[in-house]
Amino acid sequence: MSLVRLTGVKGSPVWVATGQVTHVAALETSENSLYGSSNSKAATRVRFAGGEHLDVREAAEDVAGLLSAP
Repeated sequence: MSLVRLTGVKGSPVWVATGQVTHVAALETSENSLYGSSNSKAATRVRFAGGEHLDVREAAEDVAGLLSAP
């Protein structure tokens, strides 16, 4: 299992264990502001095996590419 560096919505680096990721999905603008959040910097939601999720700034295609790289 390897770690991939992504960018959290606040701009800080976050490290993701590739073996724990189950889904990667692009976020729509309405999904970002579901609860009145003005945080439009999130582009992708990464879901993990334990049911947790993490929103990151990178595009879904970029995240998928990083996670599948050897």
